[in-house]
Amino acid sequence: MRLYNQFTSWTGYSGGELARAVVAEKQAERKLKRVEDLYTIQYKSEKTVAATKAMVAAEPEFQAAEDEVDACFAYRKLVESIYTDCERKAAAASRELSRRISRGDAETRNGKMNV
Repeated sequence: MRLYNQFTSWTGYSGGELARAVVAEKQAERKLKRVEDLYTIQYKSEKTVAATKAMVAAEPEFQAAEDEVDACFAYRKLVESIYTDCERKAAAASRELSRRISRGDAETRNGKMNV
């Protein structure tokens, strides 16, 4: 049971890490949007929307913000995978422990009755 408790603690930790990763990703997306808006206003004199978007995409600050969003997304997906795996394995361990505990009670009763 101690090992199971440690396992569920790690599941809780990975859940917290997942929440932090989701928040970091949201913040990175918000920063990207702000940078995009700033440069869109700066390049509003371009003749077409496509030209404006191309100019914005060429800005190093915009590219850095995009890279940050990509890194946050990748980290969130990794942590999400770990958390999901921990949850599945914790549920399987719980079922196995329940099965073994209930089987032990039946074996004890059988032993007492068949003496």
